[in-house]
Amino acid sequence: MLAVRGDLTDPHDPAPPALAHGALFGFDVAVCVLAMHHFADPALAAARLAQRLRPGGVLCVVDFLEDGPPGELDPETRRRYDYTVEHRGFGRGQVAAVFAGAGVGEGFELVEIGSGYTTSCAGERQNRTLFLARGQKGRLIAEP
Repeated sequence: MLAVRGDLTDPHDPAPPALAHGALFGFDVAVCVLAMHHFADPALAAARLAQRLRPGGVLCVVDFLEDGPPGELDPETRRRYDYTVEHRGFGRGQVAAVFAGAGVGEGFELVEIGSGYTTSCAGERQNRTLFLARGQKGRLIAEP
């Protein structure tokens, strides 16, 4: 077992030294659960995770479908959420584009996995709809 602390979401550091160990590449599966809505740039996060997959590896994401107007949160909502939530959720097309852009668009599928998930933030209870998305990294084609 190996535990490493690092940040794959820093746009100014594409190859963090703490995460350069060979054991941190070539994964069969990478899973990101209820975290993408916290990332300023979900597309960057997906691309950085996809880089860690072996050819044919699978990226899985569980997060919220959008529950309001797409895009970033308004300033008042951001204030109430203590700046920890960057996005209100994601549209199906947006998730598909993120996966395709990250190079894990093969066999892309997004399914709704629950519509009664309740969160509580800033004293407010909200019912949210969860999705599970999966996509596969392209396989290397051997030359004849």
